[in-house]
Amino acid sequence: MLHAMYCYLIRRFHALAAWLLIWSIAVGIIAVMAASAGISIAACLVILTLGPTGTVVAYEVLGFRHQAAVLAD
Repeated sequence: MLHAMYCYLIRRFHALAAWLLIWSIAVGIIAVMAASAGISIAACLVILTLGPTGTVVAYEVLGFRHQAAVLAD
């Protein structure tokens, strides 16, 4: 949701935001599927924490350059 809101607010679409949105949704689905398969709640929470981790890593590697370019315009 955060990535969709970012695209709405800056009025630009960036492929990185789309991939991060897909990543976040996929991690949530995987955590729910793991829980329904009987995996412990602790393990499901560890899986769920990978969603924001992917966003932070992607921002540190690529996103800050894109944001600087958008703010410079």
